[in-house]
Amino acid sequence: MVNTSDCLFDLIAAKHSTMSQTNRKIAGFVLDYPHDMVQMDLAEFVDATKTSRSSVIRFCKSLGLSGYRELQQKYLKQQPLFTEEHGNLEWCFEASQAAISQTFQAIDLAHFQEAVRCCAKANQIVWYGLGESGFQAEMANHKCRYLGINSYCCQDESSFMGMSSFIKGTDVLILISRSGEGEYFHRPLEIAKALGVLIIVITSKPFSWLAQRADICLFAYSRAAVHQNWLAVIKAGFEAITSTLILQVAEECGAQLIYEGDER
Repeated sequence: MVNTSDCLFDLIAAKHSTMSQTNRKIAGFVLDYPHDMVQMDLAEFVDATKTSRSSVIRFCKSLGLSGYRELQQKYLKQQPLFTEEHGNLEWCFEASQAAISQTFQAIDLAHFQEAVRCCAKANQIVWYGLGESGFQAEMANHKCRYLGINSYCCQDESSFMGMSSFIKGTDVLILISRSGEGEYFHRPLEIAKALGVLIIVITSKPFSWLAQRADICLFAYSRAAVHQNWLAVIKAGFEAITSTLILQVAEECGAQLIYEGDER
């Protein structure tokens, strides 16, 4: 009997524990790359999953579906259920999508490539941000370390002051701030300028105090929900441009990266 569940994830989850190794391989691709799956014909999907037509058909039938086309339709059918939601689910989806899209559409490629070049030849990258921006700075630092990029992170002014004696003119300082304002940037920026450190700012505000004092400014769009005087910010644009910068720097430094999905 055909399963009437509208959620493809639920269909796969219900069968996953008893799936064969081949079916788990196919299921993994479907869950990791659903948008790709719906744009592929059966031959392309077989090639992407490195399986066979018969294996894909058996996988579909194990989920109670008639075949590959119904597998695609099952995923497409569930999409309007999300975008038709009223309230924060719809807003978060649209805010994240808009932030990423606008960030890449507005990117100044000359400035971005200069940032990549400077970071690649730097002795070390020092990331600095406070609050949520501090968490993003730490995530950026984490990626750098795993990719073999010499990196350090400061999440408050005191930690920056504590390690400032180790900063050299051959370093790059990357400051992350949505508003581009705040006195906690003044002293670190003054020290970095005195040392001749290149300063890169990632911000949503092109005319902010921080943006006007940067050697290179990269703009990341964001959206926020407001509660009294506090902003709950969707910083999808920040994460996107920061990760792109780090990956490009890693490649510039000789890292051999394999991007998921490229293998097909």
